[in-house]
Amino acid sequence: MRVGDSGPGLDADAAERVLDRGWTTKAEPGTGRGLGLALVVQVARKHDGDVTVARSTLGGAEFTVTLRAGAAS
Repeated sequence: MRVGDSGPGLDADAAERVLDRGWTTKAEPGTGRGLGLALVVQVARKHDGDVTVARSTLGGAEFTVTLRAGAAS
């Protein structure tokens, strides 16, 4: 699955950290944000998959979730 947006995108530092639990661009760390993408990564890896970050053709960020065919549930 691939999801992209037309927002401002992510600089190199943000692209490295955006999948980390607790990291967010929306609020100070420790304020209850920064869980969504970390949970996506956790579920993907549980099912022998991964999540990658790139620049969207729309100009913003793009996240791709890849799952191995036939992965156990």
